[in-house]
Formats: sequence, C-alpha cells, structure tokens
Amino acid sequence: MDTLAHIVSGMLLCSRSGIPGGRDGAVDSDGHRKRFDWTLWAAGGFAAMPDFLSFGILFIQRTMTGGMPGAKPELHEIPSYVFFNYQCTHSLLIAGLVTALVWWKLKPLRLPILAWPLHILCDIPMHSREYFPTPVFYPLSNYTFDGWSFGQYHAIIYSYWIIILLLFATVLVMRSRRSNGKARNRNLGPEY
Repeated sequence: MDTLAHIVSGMLLCSRSGIPGGRDGAVDSDGHRKRFDWTLWAAGGFAAMPDFLSFGILFIQRTMTGGMPGAKPELHEIPSYVFFNYQCTHSLLIAGLVTALVWWKLKPLRLPILAWPLHILCDIPMHSREYFPTPVFYPLSNYTFDGWSFGQYHAIIYSYWIIILLLFATVLVMRSRRSNGKARNRNLGPEY
C-alpha cells in the first residue's frame, strides 16, 4: 500500500473524526463537534510512521545528495539501515508491544496508535517477497507472506482506493444524517 493510502485509512479507521467517532465524530464534553481533532493527525502520523522511519530517511538522503528521490531503488542500492528500520517498524510483534504499552500508560493515544498495526496488516498482502516483504514476526522469525506487489498490479491500487473512498463516503453519510436529524428536530418546535 502506498503511504498516502496508509495515512488516509489510518485517519478514517483510527481517529474520532473517522468511523470510530460514529454519527457524532469528535465532540467535546458538551456534545459539540470539535473543529480540531488531534486524534485525526495522530492516527495519520502513526499510519505513516513505519514508511517514514524506513524509506522517508532514504528519500531525504537521496534528495539532499541530488539523487532521484521518487525513483524505486534497486535492492543493492538501499543502505542496510533501511532494511533494519523496515523490519522493526513493520513487525506486528514490535507494534503490538508498543501498542500495549501505550494502551496501558497513555490512554488518549489508544485509538490513534492502532493505525500502526493497521498499516502492517494492510502491507502483509500488498508486498511480495521480491521487494520488501512484511516481516510480521520479526525479531522472533523472519517469516514473510508472499503477497501481491501493489506496484506491479494497478488493479490492487484502484481497489484499495475505492475501499478508502467508500469508507470516507460512509463517514460523510453518517455525519449528514446526524446533522439533518438535528436540524429536523429544531424545526419541529418545543412540542416535539
């Protein structure tokens, strides 16, 4: 999955502004909609983190040295720290351990941090063993699932973006029904 798709799906599925917010979305203690929902941005950050901590560093490095940052590098051109960072940030064991610690100690981050394991679960079938397979059980095992490379099959990219757009439409419909219902109730007057 591409990083932007991870960010958007993390925001939709792991923030109070997304589907977990239900019909109300992010609301304050009085039940009013919040204009700024920090969980939206935290979820986006957790969703992007696995790719940014591995390939983002390489992207910055290539940009600063005059290389082509957007071009897909060959495996032998990639520094070893990228592989190590990728293994650590794409391991369900490591993400699960960190998520459990956050769940225990940092209650406000409980929902947004779920975007990290979601990222990994989405990557498992979207990466083949040929190019950065997802090391699900690292460091205990080097097992990887031989999935379908999203870069080779454009139908996969279209499919997950359609799913993301449907999720976004679901949020819009849920919120519009809430807004329409409140407006209708106000127009009925005090005897309602």
